Amino acid sequence: MAIDFKNYDFTNPMGLLNLQPKQQFQVDPMQVQQARTNFQLDPRYVQQAQIKKAQEEANELARRQRAGSMMLALSDVLKGRDPSPGIVARTSPQTSSLTAAQRNYQYAQTLPEPQRTQFLAVTGAIRYDPKAMQELEEAKRKGKAPGGVDISKGQENLDKKFGDISSAWKFGERQQANANIVNLDNKIERLISGEENVSGPGFAFIPEKLKPVLAPTAVGFLDEISDVTYQSLRATLGAQFTENEGKKLVAATFNQNLPEEQNIIRLQRLSAKIKAIRDAKERAIEYFDEYGTLQGYKEEPQSFDDILDSVLFEEFKTLSAEEIMEKYKQAPTAEERQSLLRFAKMLKDQEENQK
Repeated sequence: MAIDFKNYDFTNPMGLLNLQPKQQFQVDPMQVQQARTNFQLDPRYVQQAQIKKAQEEANELARRQRAGSMMLALSDVLKGRDPSPGIVARTSPQTSSLTAAQRNYQYAQTLPEPQRTQFLAVTGAIRYDPKAMQELEEAKRKGKAPGGVDISKGQENLDKKFGDISSAWKFGERQQANANIVNLDNKIERLISGEENVSGPGFAFIPEKLKPVLAPTAVGFLDEISDVTYQSLRATLGAQFTENEGKKLVAATFNQNLPEEQNIIRLQRLSAKIKAIRDAKERAIEYFDEYGTLQGYKEEPQSFDDILDSVLFEEFKTLSAEEIMEKYKQAPTAEERQSLLRFAKMLKDQEENQK
């Protein structure tokens, strides 16, 4: 390329130097998107284009420096001076052009994030940016952790235990839980169809000790419901749910002194809750399988009280304050009375929050 001397001021040789590129290269997101759409390019094309452009600008910068140095030397000759000292000074290590990595670092400062860090990493110039280097090392460290997140030693232990829980669920407990849910739903269908006569006001006159003799079908039905409920919740909630809790749950849910229509609705809510707990466990296992840890997984803990309240609260919502008080006095189990107290507290909290 020929040099045009017309616009140079030979009386001011320093004016010959133009050490900065005329134009900074900037990535236009719209152009990048259009290129990806039209040519279906790999996303790395953007980085490659940036590197190529930076190299071209670096070469242009070096060419300008060489041209400027040559013109300064020519100026020395025209003025009768020896050009050698100037040439030595301009090409000495103190004033020589920057390394490619340093030029890449300077160019990267003109780019927005995350292109800046990506460009630094690809070109190797990231070592000149301590902050970007630290972020890169942090990302590498997290990338090696399960799920890409930092986990504590305690979380590691929890994950190990959950791995055993997940295996037990996949290879037996899931099938048992599903079979028990089907069994429970079948019993509900039998009640709806009228095949069973297991509850009603008449049972209130039968002493508990005589029920196995006078109403064996009703007692057997209640025992079956208790077993199915316990086995289902034991499989989903684990050892935290005991057999005694299962019996208490059914006793508070299925009241033999109530009409079967009311007990059917309660059992349907219980079945829905058991299915929700099963589905929640499935989601937790899916999360664990994907990320290798439960760190970051949000779950709603389930307890005996949560399950019972999910069955009874809908029924309590239809009652007045006086009816709730009367129902509390006549509640057949301590568990139902406690549920009524929790419901009353919930109403009081809602009223206070509305003030």
